[in-house]
Amino acid sequence: MTVQGLVPVISLHVYGEKSLEETAEKARELDAGGTWVQLNFDSSRVVELGLGEILDPLIDSNLEVASIRVKTGDRIPLDLVEKLAVIADETRGRVVIIQAPAPARETLEEWYQVLLVYQVKLLLEPTTPADARKTYQRLSTLLGGVVGLSQVQEYYPSTESFLRVLTPYLQLTHNVQLSNYRDGKPARLLSVGVYNNPMLLRELVHRNYRGFVTLCYERSESVTFEFLFKELRTVSSFIAALQEKI
Repeated sequence: MTVQGLVPVISLHVYGEKSLEETAEKARELDAGGTWVQLNFDSSRVVELGLGEILDPLIDSNLEVASIRVKTGDRIPLDLVEKLAVIADETRGRVVIIQAPAPARETLEEWYQVLLVYQVKLLLEPTTPADARKTYQRLSTLLGGVVGLSQVQEYYPSTESFLRVLTPYLQLTHNVQLSNYRDGKPARLLSVGVYNNPMLLRELVHRNYRGFVTLCYERSESVTFEFLFKELRTVSSFIAALQEKI
């Protein structure tokens, strides 16, 4: 899928089939059909669950999958990369995000070949400025338009420090993840808190960013689908207002 403009997305932490079914039920209650979601896994969960167990509840509730995101250690088996590609191939977004240290060139080439077969986009997610620079350099050697970056504000202490890393690589970035906290607890995205999301969104619109803007609270497992859905609508309205001023 070619993304036009900024597309707001809700990140769902997937703990098993039951958590997906509960989310699907809540989505139906809120009439949230058509909402874009990211499926956020630990690598072990991807291995345990079958394709139908992952996607059927979301299809039944008319949720659109933007990306499949997996957090790994230093090494991710090639068969797991292929399973991620198979899952993404059945979604509208057709994006796999891997959060891991910058892989060796040989490893990245292996992943690239797998994703190329399925025509699924691979986004690597660096966690430090140095890792972002190294990952960007390695991705820049690959052709075909199926690779890019996912960048997460929560890895940085402030929006200003995040923008210093994000901006140089924005052309290759296809997913930006937002959150906000106040006094160590989840806060509304556009409110005063650790992060200045209004400033970040203005920068993205000003720089004509095209990609997913994903609402993801990494530090909290207590954030509900209902909270995220309300925030999604608020952020969507804010983005629309910014775009009207251009």
